Formats: sequence, C-alpha cells, structure tokens
Amino acid sequence: MRILIVNDFASINGGASRVALTSAIGLAKAGYEVHVFAGAGPIDPKLVEAGVKVTCLDRPVFQQRPALAALREGLWDGVARDRFSETLASYDPNNTIVHVHTNRDVLSASVPGLAIERGFPVVYTCHEYFLGCPYGAFFDLRLGVRCPERGGSFGCWTRPCNGSAVHKKLWSMTRSVVHERAGIPGKLRDFIFVSDFSQRILEPYLPPGARIHRVDNPVDAAKAPPKEFTQEERFLFVGALAKGKNPQAACRAAAEVHRRVVYVGRGELDSELRQEPNADVRGWQSESDLVSSYRAARALVFVPLWPETQGLVVYEAAAQGLPSIVADDCAAADFVREHDAGLVVPSGSHESLVEAMRTLASTEMASRLGANAYHAFWSDPPTLERHVRLLEVVYMQAIGAKLG
Repeated sequence: MRILIVNDFASINGGASRVALTSAIGLAKAGYEVHVFAGAGPIDPKLVEAGVKVTCLDRPVFQQRPALAALREGLWDGVARDRFSETLASYDPNNTIVHVHTNRDVLSASVPGLAIERGFPVVYTCHEYFLGCPYGAFFDLRLGVRCPERGGSFGCWTRPCNGSAVHKKLWSMTRSVVHERAGIPGKLRDFIFVSDFSQRILEPYLPPGARIHRVDNPVDAAKAPPKEFTQEERFLFVGALAKGKNPQAACRAAAEVHRRVVYVGRGELDSELRQEPNADVRGWQSESDLVSSYRAARALVFVPLWPETQGLVVYEAAAQGLPSIVADDCAAADFVREHDAGLVVPSGSHESLVEAMRTLASTEMASRLGANAYHAFWSDPPTLERHVRLLEVVYMQAIGAKLG
C-alpha cells in the first residue's frame, strides 16, 4: 500500500498541518511509502529525515496572490492540478490511498477532484467544517455567534456572516459549489472525524453510504513528571489570534483577578492584544518552548466561540499536568468534564470565565485538576503509533472496498 497525502502546507502552521505531516512521518517510520503533495513551503526537514517524499509547489496562499488570480485559482487552480496529474501518473489506484487533509488555502478543489476522477480511493479528514459550511466554522463573524443556518441553504447564501463585502461571501459560496461538482463530499466514501462532537455537526452533510471513521489526532509529547505549581503563574492561550478563537476573553477576565496572560500564536488580533496591559504576546513557538510555556502556566484558557473540532492544545496541556478552562460548546469540553481535568464554562460568559480563574487562583485547586489532567492523558495517551494503527485500518477498508 502506498500513501499520498494532500495538504496545503509542507510545514506545520496549525493543527491540521501538524496532524497531516506528523502522520506522514509516522506512516513512513512504520514502513510505508509516503508522498506528501503540498502547495506552500517551506518543507519541514523532519519529513525528509523520515524518508517521506515531498512535492511542494512553493505557491503563496490565495490571499497573497494578485486579486484576479486569487479569485480564479481559489476556485480551480489549473497549475496545481497539472502538477498533481504528473504525481498521480506514478501511482496505481489499486494500491494507493489519497488522503486529503487541507486544500482550501493553496491547492483548491482541482487537486482532490482529480484523484476522484481517476478512481483513487480518497480518505478525507474533517479538521474543520468545510463540508457543510463555506467558511468551515458555522460561525457568524459579523455577530460573533454560532451560525444557525444550514450550510448551502437560502439562509446561508443570504446571511452576511463574513462581515465583509458581499462579493467575498458569493465567492466563498461558489467555491463550495465547485467542491461539490468535483465530488466533495458526494463522491467520497471514507471520512475521518477527530471527535464525536464534530461528527454530530457534520454527519447530516455526508453522502449516503459514507463510511465514518474515528481517528484521534496524535499528540507528540515526551512523558515527564507533572508540572509543579507556584503562586505567580500566568494563564496561557495557545492558538491563532482570530475572532472565533476568542483570545480577548482571556486577558479581559484575567485583569479582574490580577493575572497576566501569555499568548502563543499569531493572527488578525495580534496588534489589538499587544495593547492590553496584561497580555504578553509571544507569537508561535518551537515545540520545546511551547512545552516550557505549558509548564510555566497556571492554566490553559480555551474558550472559542466557534465549534472547535477537537482542541488539541487541551491535550498537549494535560500531558504536562496543566488544567484547562474550556468553553462548553466545543469538543474539548467532553475530555475536561469526563476527567475533571479543568473547568468548563458557558461559551461567551465573561462572568463564568472570571469565576473559573478565581477558582484556579488556588494553588491547591490548580494542582488537583492538573493531576487529573495528567493522569487522564497518560493513562491512555493518543500516541502517533496508535494514530498510525487506526489509519492502517481505515486505509485497508478504503482499498478493500475499491477492489470489491
């Protein structure tokens, strides 16, 4: 079995790419021939070290291309399709899996659409909600609330949810239509979900006969003793500084309990947060520095307004013995509730977030919940090896179904 992984990026710049490239490395180490087809560089050197073949187009994301090219190629990128055609020519649909992780920022529908046309078994991981929502989040950016419309409905077409020009909304809707005409999701059969929460939301949008697989994202963590708590620790936010992630809530609530917040990430709210007196914005960090940030924090704050599919950072924090404050309307809330690994607060509630921070100001309480989080993670760790084993099962089912 040969494995061809499709991802917008050849290096890690977020949760989806982290999973795509980490799994490529894990599959290669397990003895498989793995090829990553990516739109934008640079190439992560770990891929090369693991023996993963990489085809990288070195193209900018659509938003950084000239306006007309971005509009046209964002719908259907002929250059990417031609390069992917050259790549597919070396593979046999009877023994090759095409695993699609992301194709919205650099590659477009033209790439997975070609694999479908040529009869390759295609596996699709639902890192976001693009199969149902043109913006991938079921979130009204204009109002800052969950969108109540069914994706693709008349209400969806007419709702000004993006908070910007009408033509941008029409373009995003058109892009969804192009994906549908390319066979996404209608001609796909194998879908991977990373949480029961995200599956419940997207399942109504899947085609009849879809095979649904649950494969937890891997967390690459080295086991060390759980962190020790001190009196003056700061709260921690890790992730894109975007409206739907709700990063402002952390520093506003922390100000009322006289604590600072460390922000690891970048995004549209970067400059706004830097003006907050109790916010320490550090940008993205290396893996080792991020571990140090987890171990120096009082608790992770993860209170998105949009419905996060998993919330990988909550698990990364738990691996270090760090509790989390999590909004109730996201997948990570299930982990925190089940294991008493932190505190769950109503989504969008400033008062509840302040109260949770006050509760965790107690070193005894933070230590207890942190110990629960650590035990929950390490009693059944979502390792890369387990992730690869689950992928093997999915791939064999997909190829088996094709061969009849």
